[in-house]
Amino acid sequence: MTDTSFTEEQFEEFVQKSLLFLRGVFEQFGSIAPVTLLLGTRDPQTDEPYEERRVLVVSGAFADEDDKDGYADAVRGLAAHSGAVAAVFAAESWRAELSPERAEEVRAQGLQIRDIPERNEVVAVLVERLGRKHVYGYCAAITRDAAGEPTLQEFEKDGDAHEGRFVHLLPTQN
Repeated sequence: MTDTSFTEEQFEEFVQKSLLFLRGVFEQFGSIAPVTLLLGTRDPQTDEPYEERRVLVVSGAFADEDDKDGYADAVRGLAAHSGAVAAVFAAESWRAELSPERAEEVRAQGLQIRDIPERNEVVAVLVERLGRKHVYGYCAAITRDAAGEPTLQEFEKDGDAHEGRFVHLLPTQN
């Protein structure tokens, strides 16, 4: 059953509160473990509807690619069983803005982003809403002072062309 009473304003409020939560986690711990926030409409164990939507938090740590796949599958299962209407996935990541020439050079050398000096640390956030076919994101740079202490910069909207195992975490709408 789809929660048709979930408005665009409520969705944006969930997204903004999620970004504040992520900032608070980063400020407290100096990093963010991969985490998904699901906005559920029912108890995933009893199938009883919640009086008000609830945020379900799923954190993870990955030793390898199988762990990442398992995490994504578990989140998809929880999203389906909880009647989730929105999801926010966040993780620390590397990002590099390269010229087309440099990007081709990196590809030709078979380098990964972690191997190039132009990389920057970021917190990448993917946001989706039930019934939408696209996912959009936010990104915040992580800067470090001379002592190596991290600071999270402001989140900036980051387009809607995202792919990978951590997108489309919500069930498809029939």
